[in-house]
Amino acid sequence: MDYFAVVSSRLTLEDLEFLAYLSEIEADAPFKAVKNIDLIDSLPFTKFKYSKISTKLKALYFIDEVTGGRTNKIYITSFGMKALQKSLKGVEK
Repeated sequence: MDYFAVVSSRLTLEDLEFLAYLSEIEADAPFKAVKNIDLIDSLPFTKFKYSKISTKLKALYFIDEVTGGRTNKIYITSFGMKALQKSLKGVEK
């Protein structure tokens, strides 16, 4: 088993929910990134849980942050999309 498969298999349901939401709203490129505050309002997590999940996913490079301007924005990376698809494979049957 390769490293990516191991890391992807260790994602929690909350991690997957976070990635799925970004994918659903098509925040999949830096110019489509969503403000942190909007994500906090849209996702069913506390600010602490949101911070914990986003830090983990950033470390894995499944999401990335666009800095500059007044607020930071988040988008799902191609690795995040691949991890989401891999984790959901077989679930949608």
